[in-house]
Formats: sequence, C-alpha cells, structure tokens
Amino acid sequence: MDNPLTMTSKNITFDPDIKYSVVIIDTTLTPKVFTITRSNTTIGRVGFGNDLELHSDIVSKHHGVFSLNGSQLQYTDFHRNTNGTYLNGVIIHNVEKDQTYLLNDGDILRIDSGDLKAPHKQGVLMIVSTADYAKEEWRALPVSSISGELIIGRQQGTNCISIPRINVSRKHARIFRGRSNELYVEDLRSLNHTLLNGRTLAGSALLEERDVISVCSTRIIYTSGILLYNVPKGSASVAIDPYSAISSSFIPQQGNVIRLSRLKRTVKDASSPGGTKTILDLSQNEITIRPGELVAIIGGSGAGKTTLMNCMNAFEPADFGDVFINGNSLYKNRDAFRLQIGYVPQQDIVHDELTVREMLTYIARLRLPRGLSKQEIDAQINATLKAVELEKHENTMIRQLSGGQKKRSSIAVEMIADPTIFFLDEPTSGLDPEMEQSLIAQLRDYAHNGAKTVVVVTHTLQSIKLYDKIIFLAPSVNGSGGRLAFFGSYSEAMKYFGVDDIVEAYKKVTREPQKYADRFLSYIPRR
Repeated sequence: MDNPLTMTSKNITFDPDIKYSVVIIDTTLTPKVFTITRSNTTIGRVGFGNDLELHSDIVSKHHGVFSLNGSQLQYTDFHRNTNGTYLNGVIIHNVEKDQTYLLNDGDILRIDSGDLKAPHKQGVLMIVSTADYAKEEWRALPVSSISGELIIGRQQGTNCISIPRINVSRKHARIFRGRSNELYVEDLRSLNHTLLNGRTLAGSALLEERDVISVCSTRIIYTSGILLYNVPKGSASVAIDPYSAISSSFIPQQGNVIRLSRLKRTVKDASSPGGTKTILDLSQNEITIRPGELVAIIGGSGAGKTTLMNCMNAFEPADFGDVFINGNSLYKNRDAFRLQIGYVPQQDIVHDELTVREMLTYIARLRLPRGLSKQEIDAQINATLKAVELEKHENTMIRQLSGGQKKRSSIAVEMIADPTIFFLDEPTSGLDPEMEQSLIAQLRDYAHNGAKTVVVVTHTLQSIKLYDKIIFLAPSVNGSGGRLAFFGSYSEAMKYFGVDDIVEAYKKVTREPQKYADRFLSYIPRR
C-alpha cells in the first residue's frame, strides 16, 4: 500500500486556487512568511544562493526544495544534507536517496540535529499554511518577562497575550511555571478551546521547545525562550478593556481555510454486500475552500448534497477521510471548532413569541464568551441586524415577520457568535426569485467583507452566478455513492461542460454521472 505522505496527484483532484505560505522561525527569531509561488523553491543555509535562506549552522548549504505539483505542495529532503528534516515530529531523512512528501495546511517541518526532546539551539521551525497572513503581524514576548503566569485572551495587561477577537475568551488560556521552573500551558475552560500542536488541550501540558499553541486563528510558537504570535495588523499592543462599550474593540477573525480530504460516507444496509452502503464517495478528491468564498453544493436527487454538508461540519462525520480547518483536524477537535461553525437547517430556528432583538439577546448570552458587557453584546447584535438587514424589524415579533424576514432571522441566530464558517441547507426554499437573489447577495457580502467561508446547499439555480465556487455532485451509480463531478467557478463550469446554462450541465451529469466523475479526476482548469 502506498504511503499517503508520498502519494502523487495522479488519481486525486486538487484545487488549483490554493496558495501556500511557509512561516519560518530560524536563529534570527524573527518570523518570516514566505509564499510559495514557483514550481521549485530551494532552501538552505544563508549565503549559498537558495531561494529561501535559513540562518542556522545546522542547515546544509542546500537542504531541500519545496515544489508545486499542480495544486499540491511537496517537500523534497536532499539525502546529502547532514541533519535531515522532521515532518510533524517524524524524521523523513534517507541517507541513500532524496525523499519527497506531500504537505498539507498546518504541517510542521523542523530541521534539527537529533532528539526533538532536546532540540538544538540552532534548530529551524517551518509551518505550512494557507492562511492569509497579509493581514496579520507577528510579535515576540520573552518568556523571562513572565511573572507568575501569562494570560492568553482578550484580557488587557502587561502580562498578557491579548487577542482582540470576540470568539476568544477574556481568560482563554495561560502559561505558567512549574516547580522546577519549566513552562506549562493550560486551557482555562475557554468557550472555543485551545489546541496544542493540533490537538485539543485538556487541562495543562508541559510546554516544549517549538510547540505551537492555537487560539482561534492566532498561533503562538514557543522557541528559544520567546513566544512568537500573530495578531491582526494595527491591533493595540494590549487588548482593549473588555468592559468598554465600543464595537471596534473586536477585530474579525482572519478566516479559516477548509480542506476536505478524501471523504467517504457509508451507512448500514442489510441488503448490500458487507452490510453497508456508500452514500458519498469523494475518496479521490481534495477540495480547498478559502476565506471570503461563497460556495454552492448542487446536484441531482440522491447525489449526497446534505450528506456532504454534514460531513463538512462534522454533524455526521465521514467514515473515511477528514476535514481540516487551518490544518487542524475538525473530527479530532470538534469541541474546539464547535462555536466557530454556524449551521442553519432548512427549518427556521426561531421562537415566534419573542422580538428579533430579544431572541438575539438570549442567543448572544448563550453562545458568546463569558465576561462580555451589555454594551458589547448590544454592539454585536446591532452588527448582526445590519448584516441581515433587519434593523427596522428588531422590535417586531418573530411570528409577524414575512417568510424571507424569518429566514434572515434564523441566519442571524447563527451569525451572532461571529462564526468563521457558515453552513446553510436550502436557505432559499420557498422564497420567490427576487427574495432568493437578495438573500444570496447578502450572504455573498457577508463572506467577502468578513473573510467568512459560507457553504450553501441549494437546488434553485437563479442566483448560481453569485457564488464564487460550485461543488457539483454526480448521483450514485450502482451503489457507488454521490461523487464529485466538478469543483470551480461558474465560468469554469460552463467551459468544462461545454454549455451556456447550468441546467444543461445538470442534464449531462444526470445522463452520464460516472463519465463526469471519472473525467474530473484528471481535470486541470485553464487560468
């Protein structure tokens, strides 16, 4: 069986729009973000003509190369280098031949001289990322400045890493010293949890050299006695007082990159061989959805549209494959992402006997982190009402709203917690064409203006051109499960199917679902 780390893209589809960056920490202790734009980017010690120069004596003159194979990022470790390379803590060096490995968002590469439990002082850390760091800046905090404990969260103060985002708890996590002066990191029962090296942190854990702590979209890297972390550009050096009554104290999340990796969903079926039946099979596909994109899931009856959405949001996880958010597994860290994901089902989720504002107030107190003032909650409600164009109806009873207004109030319920990922199942069902177009346009603005990822299951196509991307599923053939027939923009879909109307593409996929699912595996769009 092939090693999944070394598999090529021969039989797997990848998104051509994905852009990779590498966050580099070397002996300068100044984070550098290098975007991979060339098919081959060499790395090695400074002064030897490499594209990416590393300041470290244990890095070889020519240590390895990043390469783009279609939309895959790969790393090749040169066998002639001295110290090799570690990928997610595992040495990948081969003394006899070069080794090439497939990289994904969130992967951690390290160049070190041996035991990672006792890392070399000149070791190098490289984090693969598809996040938009153009809107972020990196800061450094010496560990020696910590007196007692260091709070991570919205709290202000000189002994804090302050993250001015509404999804971050006032006291989200802390770093403190043990009896022998070693450092520990502890989650403080935060609403959105803390991750340590991609795993949900339960209680406290020893903080080791070059560990990576994730608090929502902020990464905190511990190395050489320094904590390096990213915050939005222009943020105050400390968080604004969480009890001040100004909405500008919060800065939106930078957005999350979602990667769907080879998903397959089966259900029990006594009449099928083996007692199971495949209802969705994207086991040969990789799909990447970027922040700020409005994405439609379309396809005929039985294609698995709702099944795919439920796999994407972990409501019903796939049996095979995984969903990654900024490189971290959603399936392994569901609690950590639970409140960063909004989901609006087909049925409205509102209480008829409340006004719109009353309903949102109750929801805000349930879903937002503890410690927010009434003024801050009101500011968040006002922003949500504006986003769904319900300001004029804030004091209207839910039962008195029109169908379209009631749908927007259901969307507001999920928007109140400022989710970075938003799923909606048939949100325009029952709406007339004008109201449908208005609602989709609002969702598009919400995605674009706030770097949100918005995914919509829909069977109505009047507004399909408003979507940035389309996931087009082909119906199951002989129990094979719904498969991916196309992923890309509307204009690309028209070229791919050779049609002028999406309805004609529907007809083609319905008539020959297997043909288009197989064909897409080798599709490379022309950009």
